[in-house]
Amino acid sequence: MDTVVYKDDFDDCFPFGIQITGNGNEASLTNPQGWVAQLIRYMGGTTNNPPKSLICTSDPTPGPGAFAFTVHYRANRHIFRDAAFTSPVPLRGIMIQSPSIMVMHTEKDSGNANFSMNNGGYNTVRNNWNNTTGGGPNGFTRSGMVRHNHGMVGSAADGHSEWLKLPPFNPGAAAPTDMQDLGDIAGSNQASASWPKSGREKLYIRNHNGGGGF
Repeated sequence: MDTVVYKDDFDDCFPFGIQITGNGNEASLTNPQGWVAQLIRYMGGTTNNPPKSLICTSDPTPGPGAFAFTVHYRANRHIFRDAAFTSPVPLRGIMIQSPSIMVMHTEKDSGNANFSMNNGGYNTVRNNWNNTTGGGPNGFTRSGMVRHNHGMVGSAADGHSEWLKLPPFNPGAAAPTDMQDLGDIAGSNQASASWPKSGREKLYIRNHNGGGGF
């Protein structure tokens, strides 16, 4: 909900700036141009004293990893854009055709370096869902996405939240064909979707292919 109020106070624009990621760039989390720092300031906190709403008390990875503080959520990069995105301009709320079905935030492990992902990032997660080379139970590396009864909470662009059921973990099996309650493209052009519709989607990542997704 804080994000929706932020958008309304900033000329209908969602946060825009740099992409927050790790792999030697851990300081990006505290950069004032990143979406986390932008929302922290708006919420009355600082990067030295971030709000507790960035933390999920159910997460089994409570520490910040290599970062300055703990964040258990990631942004949809199609909405929280950055200068390196395919459409490097702030997204305005009016551009989202159906905000009630577009995902804005999803969950992650605190040590995961991807604080924002586009459809391609989520598709990489799907393709590696059943790999057994990770450090989690039986090699599963996506525990932040299944910590709530094998699902996660996703916030929508209209401010409400949904519990999203995700595929079961089948060690060593082929990748799941879809992400169950999380869809890629909401519109009719499914030929360019990273995975097909499951028929049970609650939230989607983008509305169409190209143009930043909206």
